[in-house]
Amino acid sequence: MPEAAKKEVSITFFEKSESKCPICGRTFHRETLRTGGGRLNSDRLSDELRRFYKPTEKFGEIYPLIYYVVVCPHCWFAAFEKDFFEIKNKERPGLTESESDRKAALSLIFPEADFSKERTLKEGIASYYLACSCYKYRNIDLAPTIKQGISCLRAAWLLLDLNKKEPGRNYDLLAKCFYQNAARLYRFAVKQESTGKEAFSTVAGLGPDIDKNYGFDGVLYLAGLLEYRYGSRADMRKRIAILEEQRRSVSRVFGMGKSDKNKPKEILDKARDLYNELGEYISEQSEELNEAEETV
Repeated sequence: MPEAAKKEVSITFFEKSESKCPICGRTFHRETLRTGGGRLNSDRLSDELRRFYKPTEKFGEIYPLIYYVVVCPHCWFAAFEKDFFEIKNKERPGLTESESDRKAALSLIFPEADFSKERTLKEGIASYYLACSCYKYRNIDLAPTIKQGISCLRAAWLLLDLNKKEPGRNYDLLAKCFYQNAARLYRFAVKQESTGKEAFSTVAGLGPDIDKNYGFDGVLYLAGLLEYRYGSRADMRKRIAILEEQRRSVSRVFGMGKSDKNKPKEILDKARDLYNELGEYISEQSEELNEAEETV
């Protein structure tokens, strides 16, 4: 195929200029998504605020999420672009010493992962796993908890995509594990924000997807939704108490119920639906527990 034709139908390109890893000091060429020319054909928005894209005849299926974590192909240090290149000295030891651990853990899931070549769904999932691992060592002013939560949520989405392509390999079960971690991290992030220990309300990239930033409202809504779907059921009294707290947080999203550019109708409607659903669930579970206790 002529070079011009290759360029016309390509989904990504490798940047000519080299990027330098701030951890291992080695250089690499970053892969970047091309977004023009009808490559991304927007489809529905899920109740998890994920944007789906329709395949096109020219470009086929595109998963834009897989390109948004920068990964050093040598030491596998990973972070969102704004956080990748500037490292504080106190962050360096943990990130350096954990290299072998993150490589060993990831090799159990995707031993063929290679970040020096064009990414597939597997490298995309791996990039979010690595980001979540690396943000454990990042400074609190980067809001690492919510970024870990977003990474886990996106990894879960991509694992479900991979499960459709390669069924029977337990990628759906792995997605559930990432969802559960996302639920825990979102809830903890909201707690950290409310106590002033770790602010994230001013972070620009709260997504949770890449097409629209739903900001603080999106985090409150997803904290409730993820806890409802994937939170622990070991202690139902405790679960009900947590969900009652989440329901109060979700009510803050729709408030007076008026939409504007900062609070679009789609998030208002989804938050209101979740608020009502949580109310019904809490009422049903409380009644069942009370009846069970009365019969003892």
